[in-house]
Amino acid sequence: MTRSFHAAGLLALVLVFSGLVMLSGCSVFSPSGAQSGSAAQSADVVMSGDYILNEDGTLRKPHVTPSVPTMSELAFQFNETGAEQAARHFIDLINYSWASGDTTALDEFSEERCTYCRVISEQVHDVYDNGGWAHGVKYTVMQIEGNYPVKTDSPETAGFSDCYVLALRVQRSESDVYESLTLNRLSQKDTRLFLVIHWDGNGWSVIEGKGEDADAPQSE
Repeated sequence: MTRSFHAAGLLALVLVFSGLVMLSGCSVFSPSGAQSGSAAQSADVVMSGDYILNEDGTLRKPHVTPSVPTMSELAFQFNETGAEQAARHFIDLINYSWASGDTTALDEFSEERCTYCRVISEQVHDVYDNGGWAHGVKYTVMQIEGNYPVKTDSPETAGFSDCYVLALRVQRSESDVYESLTLNRLSQKDTRLFLVIHWDGNGWSVIEGKGEDADAPQSE
């Protein structure tokens, strides 16, 4: 496993989550850089993507029946392996939420204090609850860049007992998001995702997260 992140950099991340630093750039999912056009104006794109144009001018999503992801048995242990598998499961839940519009499993795996998790859930609902949909949105973990237990020997980290902090390089696939009568085509994009996850003795949950451009300078 590559440990390209210095421990001090990951500690700084924990300080961000503890409220000592303002959290910014909250979401893995972002339509930035998307090419968009109305359904009526983009008939060639619509048809090439196998999307059906309804009589009312809206686009019908291709029929898909995604299954709720099941977490690996390897996740049920309080160590580096368990933390990694839990983080991978969180990514799977994001993919499922975008494919189905159902954020129940994602919400259950996220602690109430997780602003990052709530933002993702709200983004999914903003699209689906208003007649939109997403197709082909998939995040793939390309590399684990850091995976460390949080040391709680300082006042700043005292609230993070039984936690791991991870840095993952994640790639978003080319995909389409249809909302407000507009089809947005998203290009492939690499993101660095930071997660703090908590072990309660029986399983994991996500406390907080933060996404940034994968090409941004790494912490020293």
